[in-house]
Amino acid sequence: MRELHIYIFYCLVQLSKDRSINVRGNYMMKSKNILGPWSNPLQITNFGSDPSHFVDDDGEHYLLFAAGIPTGNGTKIVKLNRECTKMAEEPRWLETDGKKSAPEGPHLLKKGGYYYFIMAASSGLFIDHHMLIARSKSVYGPFENSPYNPYLTQRDPNAINFHQGHGKIFNTPTCYGHPFPILPAMSFPTYKQVFSGYSAAIRCTKISA
Repeated sequence: MRELHIYIFYCLVQLSKDRSINVRGNYMMKSKNILGPWSNPLQITNFGSDPSHFVDDDGEHYLLFAAGIPTGNGTKIVKLNRECTKMAEEPRWLETDGKKSAPEGPHLLKKGGYYYFIMAASSGLFIDHHMLIARSKSVYGPFENSPYNPYLTQRDPNAINFHQGHGKIFNTPTCYGHPFPILPAMSFPTYKQVFSGYSAAIRCTKISA
């Protein structure tokens, strides 16, 4: 029997306002106990940001991350070794309807034989930020957009949770399908962005295969 671990995947970004400094990478730490001790950080990629860990039914581990920022938009997926200490293959682009998708915040979940690709649309938490979902029978795609996109959005300029994105769907004992979005607070009337840690769980229609 394989040992169970708790994983933390995170990114480090060094970015100057004029983009003359732009260093990104994705890292992993793991532990057998939520209280630690934790392993030393290991760098998985030397580019990209917004990493997300997905474990398939067969126990294979995958890392999704926003790979194109700032040179372009797109998500890459890469299979990891079973210890999640390094890539087991070269990263691949994920495509939705034949195009590179998800500037930021990619996630993957599986239900009813389908892989659901969850993504934050538009670059950064700015005007028209919203969340999209697509599905495929293959972990590598291609993915087909939901006809009901965006599945989560907020376009009321007077709402404190204006511009919702970077969400992930999770399960509860009574319902499958709660998006957990970051809700950036905005100051009015200048709409200057303030990252103050707002988040919320919002119940949505159940996902079915």
